[in-house]
Amino acid sequence: MGALQELNLCVVTTWPPVMCGLSEYSKWLYESMALVKPSAKIVILAVKPSNDNGKAYVESLPNLHVEYSWSPDSVLYPLHLVKEAVKSGARIVHFQHEYWLYGRGPRQALFLLTLALLKICGRRIVVTLHGLLLPSALATSYKTYHTTMIPPLLTKILAKAFINTLSLLTDVIIVHLKIMKLTLVREYRVNGDKVTVIPHGVLKFPQKAVTWDKPRNLLIFGSIRPDKGIEHVIKAFEELASEHPDVQLVIAGSYNPLISPESRGYLSKLLRIILRSPHRARIRLRLNVPSQEIPNLYRCAHIVILNYLDDSILAASGPLSLALATLKPVIATKIPRFLDYDSYITLVKPGDLEELAESMKILVEDGDLRQKLVEKLYTLRRKHSWDRVALEHVKLYAKLAR
Repeated sequence: MGALQELNLCVVTTWPPVMCGLSEYSKWLYESMALVKPSAKIVILAVKPSNDNGKAYVESLPNLHVEYSWSPDSVLYPLHLVKEAVKSGARIVHFQHEYWLYGRGPRQALFLLTLALLKICGRRIVVTLHGLLLPSALATSYKTYHTTMIPPLLTKILAKAFINTLSLLTDVIIVHLKIMKLTLVREYRVNGDKVTVIPHGVLKFPQKAVTWDKPRNLLIFGSIRPDKGIEHVIKAFEELASEHPDVQLVIAGSYNPLISPESRGYLSKLLRIILRSPHRARIRLRLNVPSQEIPNLYRCAHIVILNYLDDSILAASGPLSLALATLKPVIATKIPRFLDYDSYITLVKPGDLEELAESMKILVEDGDLRQKLVEKLYTLRRKHSWDRVALEHVKLYAKLAR
């Protein structure tokens, strides 16, 4: 019990005002952790924002300290992170990992070097893999939706080498989905005892009675990238809009070709499609929505659509978690990242415009079905609350600290 009461943790991640899903995830998780475990000391080593004004975007919590202290652009960041982690006094260092965060391509070796140096310093290391390449899909979806000159076979070899090395250097790997653990064990040959599944947390927004006021908003939210299949949703929406003049489509999210090079030019393509649409007046595009406005964006939605096409990346969906938080019925594609939720959301075949349009029509017209889905989402939201997710992390840290 003493180890649990004296939790001293260092976390490497991004943090607001850096605008990305990982920043929001980290803020929700560690603010929740600081509240459910007041005796913990949590130090966040966050990426320096480009417009750094020295202000830490954190609630007034005495046991949570945020330092904007490093940049992946510097090849010396491993030395800096090791120095700061050791200075924090933490015995456990937790890295939130996205492939783009610590440098692309050969720079991934710098991340592994950081882990190795901390291992030498006697630290216990936890890595949360927010995304994982599915080796069996590298020759198909990955090649289609990701900008790379590396042949699929070489990509598979490098991906497996990276994950296997990471596994050797860490004490625990956290993933959000059961299929991610299954992939690590079966395709990457990682020791399953080292992998823990902790779901992506869900906020609990104050929920008003579910209404079906006009206009009826269909929402797409998240990064604006080709693999999100937004142009397909617009096509399906045009069929629906002809029969239901009170329905409108809201497309909102971030567009950042620096983080996602494959998205370059995609926004211009979408704008052209919208301008040519006979229902363009009922299609709203909102870019880089401030984080404080996101909850209201979801509250005003009636149905959330996640028409993801890329099945080569396994990852939990932040936009799906927000839909659960606000109890909004969801239409998503039948790809691995959504299969854990097949009892709670409507799944359609990727790229099947007819099935997508039909599912949108059914959810718009069938009030009983919408209500049943909302009731299921309520149960799931309780199971995946941020308080519960934070406590699962605390218990894991306690085991490591023994």
